[in-house]
Amino acid sequence: MAELSTTETAMPAPVAFKQRSRRAKNNRNKKAAISASSTSQRNPDQDHGPTAFRANREVPISDTNDATKRKDWYDQPTTKGPARAASNVRITTTFDFKPDVCKDYKKTGFCGFAESCIFLHSREDDKQGWQLDKEWEVVVKSKKKISEAVEDEGGAEMLDKIPFACIIYEGPYKQPVVTRCGHYFCEACALKRYRKDPTCKNCGAATMGVFNTASKLERLLRRKREREEKRDGETQEPDGEGGMKS
Repeated sequence: MAELSTTETAMPAPVAFKQRSRRAKNNRNKKAAISASSTSQRNPDQDHGPTAFRANREVPISDTNDATKRKDWYDQPTTKGPARAASNVRITTTFDFKPDVCKDYKKTGFCGFAESCIFLHSREDDKQGWQLDKEWEVVVKSKKKISEAVEDEGGAEMLDKIPFACIIYEGPYKQPVVTRCGHYFCEACALKRYRKDPTCKNCGAATMGVFNTASKLERLLRRKREREEKRDGETQEPDGEGGMKS
């Protein structure tokens, strides 16, 4: 019997994996990782509020107004008199009391020296301060005269409509007052009548106890009195022969 020849094939050796030790595995798990759990807070009772800054109260606070000062940035006692100018601004004022104006150019508009002339080529009429003040006084006086004339005309028209005497006791006005309806009476007469009859003596309207001071009537009556005295004085002036004007 023949013997069968057998061939043996070598099998590859299995790969051996080194097992990781338990210590290395624990170190891997202990690495820092983002966690949303509350276990990561070491002190859960800690209050995470805003940081409170405390001032040093040992240093005194000086009361200064440096932020609003316009002059003298250092503290100094107050003084009476004219105020000082700002120390950081230099102001120079020049008064030209004798303006050197070219007379030829001012009169004719032509100068033979042309641009080489050392005088000012100006044809303006500059007035001095006293001239301006005088013109202003003339204008103010003229306006005052016009206003006085208008007031005289208005006062004469008003006096024509107002009785020349109080109609209650038929005498000149003494401390005149005006009612709401526009009629004039003496203060004492109006109050005395109001206790008995609260109506107006002139028109019969209710006065409601309102009696205002007639300051305008007092001024008009005073002006009328002065005008009459002036008129009487003009008529009684002596003439050239020593007699009196009639």
